[in-house]
Parts: sequence; C-alpha cells; structure tokens
Amino acid sequence: MINQPSICKAIEAAYNKVLSRKWDTIYIALDLHETVFEPTYTKGQFIFYPGVHQALKIMNEYKELKIIISSSLLDEDKVKVLEFFKLEGIEIFAINENPDESDTSYASFKEKYYFSILIDDKAGFDPLTDWKPMIYSFHKQHKRFTFQKAI
Repeated sequence: MINQPSICKAIEAAYNKVLSRKWDTIYIALDLHETVFEPTYTKGQFIFYPGVHQALKIMNEYKELKIIISSSLLDEDKVKVLEFFKLEGIEIFAINENPDESDTSYASFKEKYYFSILIDDKAGFDPLTDWKPMIYSFHKQHKRFTFQKAI
C-alpha cells in the first residue's frame, strides 16, 4: 500500500465530520507562501507551484469547500492577493477569518477562526508532492459527500 500524505487523512476526517453532523461546508485554511506560491522574496510577485492553479480551480468546483487564506499578509497586500486570485478565476471566501462562524457557549473564534482542514507547509504539506494526491482525495470524498446528501 502506498503511503498517503497526511493531508489526505485530514480530508477524509473532515468529510466524515461534515457528513455525521449533517453540515454543508468544509472550511480550508490555505497558507500561501511555500504552499501555493513559490518563494520569490519579491513583493507582489505570485508564482504558483506546478499544478496548484488547476487544483484550486477544481476545489472551487466543489461547492461544499470554502477557501480561507491563512497568511501573515500585510493589510495592503491582502487586496492584491484577492485581486490576483480573482483574475485567475479562483474564489477566496476570506482572509484570516471565518465570517460564517461566531462564538458559541463552548468556543470563542475571536483569536482563532474555525477551519476544517489546514494546508500549510508548516503543518507538513509538501507543495511539490502533495497537491496531486490531495486533489484526488477531495474528488473521492466529494463524490461520497454528493451521494450521501442525495439520499
């Protein structure tokens, strides 16, 4: 058996939770630097790792997924990043927050927003090897999610 990246296990766990709780949305916290974009150390320059653009477009097709940029962007760079993704045809739900979720009697989201899956090189995601198996996992789980929601 081939070892899957840990992100694939996280995707399956997130779909299991959403289905068991009858929720409709999976929130993806997505880091940018050294996860989506190659490091350029040049302000305003965004170069996708190979396959990332197509992967993000596929993720946007799955309506249960909402992408939240999780990054230490300067305020003036947030607008540029959102414009860049919009020009690339990639929908971003939010940056460093989840406006869908509010505090409850057992959780505060003021300092840490709610997300289902973290895609970040600091969490072990390898942008050179993990995008393809990750998209395969999303596709597989999306099919299961769609089937379960239909019955």
